[in-house]
Amino acid sequence: MRRLLWLLLFAALLPAPAMADNETFLRETRRAIGAFFKDKGLMPVVLSAKVAPGDILSWESWLVDEAASYCFPDLDVAGPSDIALPDVSFKGSFEASFLVALGEFFSLKAKSEREFSVFVRYRDVKLTEATRGALRRSLSDSCAQFEPVLQEAPWSRETNGLPPLIVGKVVTAKQSVFVVASADRSAEIAAELGKLSIPTSKVIQVADPKVAASFGSTAESGLVVETNLELPVAVAPAFLFGLFPDRRGGNDQSLGDPVFAAREFDPENEEHLKLFELTLEGVLDGPLERTE
Repeated sequence: MRRLLWLLLFAALLPAPAMADNETFLRETRRAIGAFFKDKGLMPVVLSAKVAPGDILSWESWLVDEAASYCFPDLDVAGPSDIALPDVSFKGSFEASFLVALGEFFSLKAKSEREFSVFVRYRDVKLTEATRGALRRSLSDSCAQFEPVLQEAPWSRETNGLPPLIVGKVVTAKQSVFVVASADRSAEIAAELGKLSIPTSKVIQVADPKVAASFGSTAESGLVVETNLELPVAVAPAFLFGLFPDRRGGNDQSLGDPVFAAREFDPENEEHLKLFELTLEGVLDGPLERTE
């Protein structure tokens, strides 16, 4: 019941999802990778656009609506620090498979109805982050409408509008992607990708089960796309929105009746992680389930 109530509440707050062809497969890929990242409190970045702590993202596309430099000038950002990311595997379209590794360098004009099994390994993973305090201290007058979020005060859709998706953490990494395909299909895809201008990336056609096994696949053949580009691969929201005890009488979590408000996201808090997962499911319009 609690799960249903939250999804209904969040669905009422968000605009209807755009379901154009590109949006559809991007949404499917975010959902697939999100199944691996959610336990770390991370949402996947598929299109490798620039993103930084303090940026405000669109709920629909997860691309930057407002840069941190506008709302949070002189933001104190910590990092980068080394972290680990789990390997990811999923089934997805041709476009979705290669957007993971190649991001904005991949031509969206390439089309294929066929579904591929994809295995992703992240290398040289780095984390940068900004705390609630750092965001609060650097909030500009131009974005004063976000003050209730930074103070964790009640938020009203009617009065305040759509809750902002403020980036608190950004994870960057280099990526190696293994795509399962027959030898003939691998050669065809390699030829297509060879026409693209992709700096510091390489495409390798392989017919070696040992290479596949290194990615966790039992396939006999496939394609490896490896990039040394340090791309954003995941972000974490600085705040979660949900029903929390009203703090206007003090900081005690047990005070007051529940109100819709922001709380600084703590991925070590089990309740926060549950709420985070429900939030992602509401935005992505479907469950986060591993497909491999």
